[in-house]
Amino acid sequence: MTVSTNANKRSKRRSARHSSKYSEDIDSARHQIQNAEENMKRMDAEEREFHAHMAQAMRELMVTFSTGYQALEHAKTDERLSQRDDSGSDQSDEADTAVAADGMAQDD
Repeated sequence: MTVSTNANKRSKRRSARHSSKYSEDIDSARHQIQNAEENMKRMDAEEREFHAHMAQAMRELMVTFSTGYQALEHAKTDERLSQRDDSGSDQSDEADTAVAADGMAQDD
């Protein structure tokens, strides 16, 4: 019976070592999974922050573009009106000069 008792003791020791190693592996795997989850959460937060920043930058860019485009269109409209006024005043200046010349010619 001592042979079987010794065998049982050796088997229990191996089993205990196996169980200890198994528990360590399980704990290590849990720790790795927790680290991976934390890293994934951190990366998700960084990604959300990046997208929020890019969306804000795009909104600002579109506002700037729209403002610039409106200013350009306004400047074009002002230039057209100014050219009309200038050409109209040039014509009226010429007409005023012609009327004045006619008036001087009649006075002579």
